[in-house]
Amino acid sequence: MAAALDGLELSVVNRTGAGTGTGTGTGPGAFPTSGHGLPGPAERVRLLHGEIEAGPDGPQRRRLVVRLPVRLSA
Repeated sequence: MAAALDGLELSVVNRTGAGTGTGTGTGPGAFPTSGHGLPGPAERVRLLHGEIEAGPDGPQRRRLVVRLPVRLSA
């Protein structure tokens, strides 16, 4: 997490396992998931006028980064 006067950045990195990580909950390296993915969080970030990035972060790792603007009150 990083904070600045104009925004906040949150970052999460997860291991994906040794297999393909199909999300079906079967096979080596697969993790059970709800199957809904990132559309929900992406919509919420967009509503807050922020940015979201998701993708690989080296071998067997995935990274999610959310950047949100900060509004200072007068």
